[in-house]
Amino acid sequence: MNIHKTVRKDIIELLSGKVEGVKHFYNGNAFFSDVQEQLPAVSVAIASATCDGVGIGAIEWNGTLDITIFVPMFESEDVLDELAEQINSLIRMGYGYKSVRQFRTGVGYDYTFDSEQHTWKCATLSYSIDYGQQILS
Repeated sequence: MNIHKTVRKDIIELLSGKVEGVKHFYNGNAFFSDVQEQLPAVSVAIASATCDGVGIGAIEWNGTLDITIFVPMFESEDVLDELAEQINSLIRMGYGYKSVRQFRTGVGYDYTFDSEQHTWKCATLSYSIDYGQQILS
């Protein structure tokens, strides 16, 4: 749905050029054809999206915003933690989001490893968000 694309683009716009060492940002789940060239990278995705009626003919969305940081497998978790700290600071600071109305308190943080090819490791920051009011016609 277009509202989800808008939210992801809004967050990527906030992060682009401001996270030290990261040049590649993905709107949605990332796929790497050349890990050496594409990492470190950040992907922005929305999970568990639901909508609620907020008025006659209008709905509001809420879901989980997942910001995943990918680094080469040989990097330490310290590198992931530093990049996550930069991203979390930018999210907390905000800038007048175009599409996200509210970041709820609390953040999830999880590490994952490429268990198939052993080429990358990642950390995911998860935020519960309210976003986009859509007028039904």
